[in-house]
Amino acid sequence: MGKTEVGKNVKCYVIYRLADNLMLFCRAADKKLDAALKTEASIIGQKVKGMGLNSDERQKVNTQNGSWFCQLDQNQICHMILVAQSFSERLSYAFIRENREHIEKLAQYFMASDSTVTKHMKDRVKELMAKYDDPANMDALSKAQNNINEVQVIVGKNIDKMVANQGNLENLQNKTQRMKDLSQTFEKNSGDLHRLLWWRNMKLNIIIGCIVIALILYFVVPYIRTATTAKSVSYTHLTLPTIYSV
Repeated sequence: MGKTEVGKNVKCYVIYRLADNLMLFCRAADKKLDAALKTEASIIGQKVKGMGLNSDERQKVNTQNGSWFCQLDQNQICHMILVAQSFSERLSYAFIRENREHIEKLAQYFMASDSTVTKHMKDRVKELMAKYDDPANMDALSKAQNNINEVQVIVGKNIDKMVANQGNLENLQNKTQRMKDLSQTFEKNSGDLHRLLWWRNMKLNIIIGCIVIALILYFVVPYIRTATTAKSVSYTHLTLPTIYSV
């Protein structure tokens, strides 16, 4: 199997700042076409600017050199890739996405100079152009990556379930502890209530006893006094027998 010709599918990549129509970065697979592709990219950049696209909107422009796929980021930086007209649109925007992720690692990239952006991007873009130039290889890598992503999603869901179950277990433990605390509080309050009721009954019994004693004294003492007085009077009226002398 012969080696795939570099630049057969991915021909050029450009980063274009719409605010001041400045080309921050440009790499052509064929250096002979570098100047021509820069000029073409500038024209397309100005055309895209005139369309007033929003962040993440996409635009395709066909030229004699191939198909330009363009996408704006949130800072009005236009990422453009020139590919063969038969090249996959999906892979073209995947290429742009990877480069967007890389440039966003550069602080204030949307305000940086072209030399700063070029220094930051050149090796990464070179690597990605070689990687994406073989669609068959990229489809295999994409499939493998999708499988990895699916596994990551499944693992993530399982972890979420474990965390949720852990949370439910902790909630159950907390509820059990609260029930235990409430039970102890209820037991303590029951003991206090029992002692309070016992003391109230005791006081009631004492009061009833005092009332009974008072009633007894109220009725019995006058009776005793009356009986004593009556007995005293009977003794006073006793007649002594007359004693006769011989």
